[in-house]
Amino acid sequence: MGGHVVSHLGLHLRSEATWRTDVSLLRTANLFEMASERDVLQTVVNREHAQLGDLFELTSFHADAVERTLVIEGDLSHIDGIGTEHAAGTVIVHGNVGHRLGACMSGGRILVHGDAGDHVGGCYQSRGVGMRGGIIEVAGDVGSKAGCRMRRGQLWIGGNAGDGLAALQVAGSIVVAGEALGTLGTGMRRGTVLLGQAIDLANGMSQGFTTEPFRQVFAASLGRWCQTATMQSLTKRLSRENFLGFRCDVRVGGQGEIWMPAGSAS
Repeated sequence: MGGHVVSHLGLHLRSEATWRTDVSLLRTANLFEMASERDVLQTVVNREHAQLGDLFELTSFHADAVERTLVIEGDLSHIDGIGTEHAAGTVIVHGNVGHRLGACMSGGRILVHGDAGDHVGGCYQSRGVGMRGGIIEVAGDVGSKAGCRMRRGQLWIGGNAGDGLAALQVAGSIVVAGEALGTLGTGMRRGTVLLGQAIDLANGMSQGFTTEPFRQVFAASLGRWCQTATMQSLTKRLSRENFLGFRCDVRVGGQGEIWMPAGSAS
């Protein structure tokens, strides 16, 4: 690379790479640093010493981007740990991803044009803190425990969220355009969850919500941070809604906020 720092990488998942793989040890920053010195496809990515070249074909490799951007294409439903400890720059995935997307992330942005597995923005291994900064946007559905132990940052979900959304959340913001399925905000102490669709309030009471909601017109000002068309459309719709707010999880003295459209709540 002639001493130039690589600022853009494009990878395409090989059609034969169908085995479950954990790339949590492959830090985005390290990937760019190594790419500036030698063939990026020789990088070891997991404990079994699988080579990155066994998984991906390099599609672009240059140093003229404004910020570091990693673009990955393919159905990565079986690839876990993408964006672990991501701190700067942008990761764009055109396809689905596996579990632990953006685990322990502290900055930067991750955009997924597809679905994601469990523990989006959650913890990594034995660490007790999840996402600490940055922005994750998932255009489709996410699995269970999204935003678990989240401390800062923003998580935007264009589809539905599985069981355990915002469990043990300490701070940060989560927006869900679709449904929040199963339990919500268990052990949540602070932070904000904004739902595009109201949940059953009777069920909510058993999840540690306050019994008396507070009412406020919610201006979706966070929309200025979104890049995907799905999220921009969502914020336009939400900016016209009147919302009900609930405290959660009051069973642990939590002051987290759960917001949902007042017109559809019952």
